Amino acid sequence: MKIVDFKHWLQNWLEINHIEKNVPKSTIFPHRTGIVIGGRVKMGEKCRISQGVTIGSKSRFDKRQPVLGDNVVVYSNAVIIGNIVVGNNVVIGANSVVLKSVPANKTVVGVYK
Repeated sequence: MKIVDFKHWLQNWLEINHIEKNVPKSTIFPHRTGIVIGGRVKMGEKCRISQGVTIGSKSRFDKRQPVLGDNVVVYSNAVIIGNIVVGNNVVIGANSVVLKSVPANKTVVGVYK
């Protein structure tokens, strides 16, 4: 981690691996503590990501990462991993684990595989 990245992490407790261009300015992080977003994740407009959320690949060797649609809400401590697409207007509940693609306008809770 670079010095600048470490300083940013200390101030915000938010780790985004080189994807500033893939996270729109309309994305909301209401409680930034413990959020980890992989470097190849693509996010739509007006997403809301809560504390403790992890979004990324299944392993460090896997280059395929999730794509989130517009208006996606991800609640606390949810995990979204793998080569999946989360559709527009999806709500992912707290502590959920999402392992397969979610169609638009759905609510996901628990383990979705």
